Amino acid sequence: MTMNDETNATFELREGDGTSWLTCLPFEDQGFVAAFGTRLGAVQGESADETARRLVAALGLGSVPVCMAKQVHSAMVKVLVSDRDRAEIARAECDAMTTSTRGTLLGIKTADCVPVLIADTRTRAIAAAHAGWRGAVARIVERTFATLVAKHGARRGDCIAAIGPAIGAAAYEVGAEVLERFTTEFPYASRIVSNVHDGKGHVDLKTACAVQLELCGLEPEQIFVSDACTMSEPERWFSYRREGTAAGRIVSIVGEAAV
Repeated sequence: MTMNDETNATFELREGDGTSWLTCLPFEDQGFVAAFGTRLGAVQGESADETARRLVAALGLGSVPVCMAKQVHSAMVKVLVSDRDRAEIARAECDAMTTSTRGTLLGIKTADCVPVLIADTRTRAIAAAHAGWRGAVARIVERTFATLVAKHGARRGDCIAAIGPAIGAAAYEVGAEVLERFTTEFPYASRIVSNVHDGKGHVDLKTACAVQLELCGLEPEQIFVSDACTMSEPERWFSYRREGTAAGRIVSIVGEAAV
């Protein structure tokens, strides 16, 4: 069942088979899936792998496994080439993956951090990145796109990117140490840092990721950013800042629509 779009014209909230997800429509237009699962798609205490299996089935992709890594807030990007790479990725410590192997699904687990999904419409290579504040400062998105170019021959004009639900700037107040990292690392800090007061400030992680994609050469019309804020919508999204260690995980998936 299709529900009303509650973010913007490029995203649509859908529901089926006991789960729901936000889909990026331009990816569909190019034969890809870019889906961001909601808390409706997760059962309390289950593994992210089980949540992913339920979402994959609801997306009509059968029982294709989702490659998800052990995320550690790093800037490490893994390239998945072989069956062994895909089998071992669950134990690998990294926060981004790329592949050009057809029929592969990549997944990211978040609960406030930013899921970034990328697809190359020419080579059909895909990438998925997990960007918290540490990853953003370490330029994880730039590193992921650079890997797409170096390892898969991607060209900036052929790629599209979806930035999914994450904590919004209005809800994401950070302390002096984190604030300083952003203001000293990035010449474009004025685009992502706001409301600075008493050594604190607000950081827009989604815009930070979008700017990194722009610096890689993508045009704004190639980058699709969800308006959904995980912190402010408890009925739909998990939030570590709101729920602490009890928070579940949003599973985001990218791959070809026919696998």
